[in-house]
Amino acid sequence: MELLPEMLDEAAREYPQRLAFQCEAQSLTYAELRCAANQLAQCLLANGIRPGDRVAIYMPRCVETAIAVYGVLKCGAVFVPIDANAPASGVAGVLKHCQISTIVTHPAMTRLVRRLIGATETALSVIGLDSDLPGLAKRLSWHDAGQASDADPGERVSPTDPAYIIHTSGSTGAPKGIVHSHNSGLAYARLSAQTYNITARDVIGSHAPLHTDMSTLGYLTAPYVGAGTVIVPESHTRLPASLCAMLATHAITIWYSVPLALVQMLSSGLLATTDTSRLRWILYGGEAFSLSHLRQLAAELPSTRISNVYGPAEVNQCTYYHLPPELLAAQTPTTADSVPIGQVWPETHALVVDESDQPVAAGQTGELLIASTTRMTGYWRRPDLNEKAFFIDESESSPRTYYRTGDLVRLREDGLYMLVGRKDRQVKIRGFRIELDSVEQAMAEHDGVSEVGVCTVYLERENTSVLAAAVIASDPGLTAEHLYEHARAALPAAAVPGSIVLVKELPRTTSGKIDRRQLQQHFESNMGHLAQ
Repeated sequence: MELLPEMLDEAAREYPQRLAFQCEAQSLTYAELRCAANQLAQCLLANGIRPGDRVAIYMPRCVETAIAVYGVLKCGAVFVPIDANAPASGVAGVLKHCQISTIVTHPAMTRLVRRLIGATETALSVIGLDSDLPGLAKRLSWHDAGQASDADPGERVSPTDPAYIIHTSGSTGAPKGIVHSHNSGLAYARLSAQTYNITARDVIGSHAPLHTDMSTLGYLTAPYVGAGTVIVPESHTRLPASLCAMLATHAITIWYSVPLALVQMLSSGLLATTDTSRLRWILYGGEAFSLSHLRQLAAELPSTRISNVYGPAEVNQCTYYHLPPELLAAQTPTTADSVPIGQVWPETHALVVDESDQPVAAGQTGELLIASTTRMTGYWRRPDLNEKAFFIDESESSPRTYYRTGDLVRLREDGLYMLVGRKDRQVKIRGFRIELDSVEQAMAEHDGVSEVGVCTVYLERENTSVLAAAVIASDPGLTAEHLYEHARAALPAAAVPGSIVLVKELPRTTSGKIDRRQLQQHFESNMGHLAQ
């Protein structure tokens, strides 16, 4: 296989009646998925889409997302998943940046599409709505798409051509689109299947939305081997009873999510009475998972393997750590950094360097650089970022290009990497990558705000972090509720602070800058202020 849609074709030939994707009562076999994807591809081609064009996927979590992914790929175009909860201005910014005029959506998004029409400068062609909206260039329903020919369009592109673009946050400022080729997507599908022994007999529980890199296990790896994927509806993502029921009802064998979802199931007490006999592997990533919670989870699921998955979206994944039984069973006190991000997986090279890009000794802290077959080709139309993102190692006969992760790590004597922190102001909250400067910028745009300081605060009870914002008001009538409303309108849901407090002054360094370390300590010492 050289192209991503060939995975679907192979799975449909090998396992035509096997479950491909399911979301609540809707499901698709691989034969049905291939047919629907071919029909969508024919519609896109008839609408003027050509190989290399970008097509947005703007819809809730549903089985149609899989049709959209492979329909776009089958006509040689590039799919761009959009956060369904992002503000219209952010979506419009992505559409403009990626030069998108066609979106694939869902009837449930009608109200949001109507709002998007008013925020865009380009007349949109839309596939997936049941009714016309003023201002659309063209509309086609899913029923109409289902009347198209199901013949494979046969459009060919190069394996090095773009396949999909994932955006890091969708917050304010210039969009930052991560471009993955067919090569890097296939490499991820192959290596993840190999690392976690995924086969056609598996059913993957997909907790992450399409616009995040964690979704690739379900949307890419599963078709690569012919496995099934159960998409968790957004309304169920924070309902432990629903999540536990899905594990049992769908006989899920591999679960992949941020730690929060697992902690919620664990804390509810329902996991103990859930039939998890088919659950053989839990993968988690996006945030740290406390060892105490991991040990509780292992006690509830003694036959299930647990792995820590690490990797920025720019490389899909690059390290893994299969937690050993002796670590999970130990009762002795441990340090906070006792769970490594592990070792690099195949076809991957790692460097740990200092500020001068010189390798550091084992045990010393430095920035992690990754060269891998799963690495992105670059940021879409951002040569400024690309220049900073890559490091070319010319010390060997064949130069190797590394991605600068921005993560600080140290290499232990046993060859495992420990995550120490970040070089910049970029964090992950519940699997979503957030730029704190962008959050501050968005909140500072409120007319009643003079200055803003944003930091992260760890909530031990929930084993997750939240954003906290301290605001100096220029308007004496400004309230925290006004700021919450502004933040919800201006930022993606994951970037909305969990706590906003009004202050008369912010802590400062000797140079006059906001002392964010002291700000964080203040919030941590006043945990009662934080929204739970």
